[in-house]
Amino acid sequence: MKPTARLALVLLGVLGTMGVLLLALASTPSSPAGAAPLITATLTPTPIFCPTGTPESIGVEPVPSTTLGFSQVVTVYVSNGEAMTVTAESGTFAHPDNFQGYLSSGLITISLLPNTDHHLEVRGRVRRFESNGCVYGGYTLRTTRDRFGNPLEISQRFTPVVTCHFPLMYTTVPPVPVESLDQ
Repeated sequence: MKPTARLALVLLGVLGTMGVLLLALASTPSSPAGAAPLITATLTPTPIFCPTGTPESIGVEPVPSTTLGFSQVVTVYVSNGEAMTVTAESGTFAHPDNFQGYLSSGLITISLLPNTDHHLEVRGRVRRFESNGCVYGGYTLRTTRDRFGNPLEISQRFTPVVTCHFPLMYTTVPPVPVESLDQ
């Protein structure tokens, strides 16, 4: 390509750019005489990148499959937990404490109905918190299995204690003289 042709292309590009700028200025609203042209800028908020949080866990110690008792203590562990409940055929039972710390554990005493199979569902609510504009937690975990994978089921077998009372019989026996016992 000849140098003159190259120069012509550069000039054409510069003139085209100036034309676009002049056209843009002409289409903006006019300013009062002597004032600078009105230029507005729109800022777009930069999105915050929130990394995926590590899922929290829930664990339950094994429970006896059969019992004669009318209550049972269930041990529950929830990472970053703030509330724990156990639901069974006999009702819903909550842990009374406000949890602090990473691994929250609780002993929850549940009532058992006589001669009933109880299927336990354990729930643990994970504490909600914010970090650098990102929100984590704030969800509920649930399980129907213990930490070994066995179902959380308790069979209460009420066996009434039967006691028999025999009537006492009184008879009259004539006294035996002491001398007759020596003979």
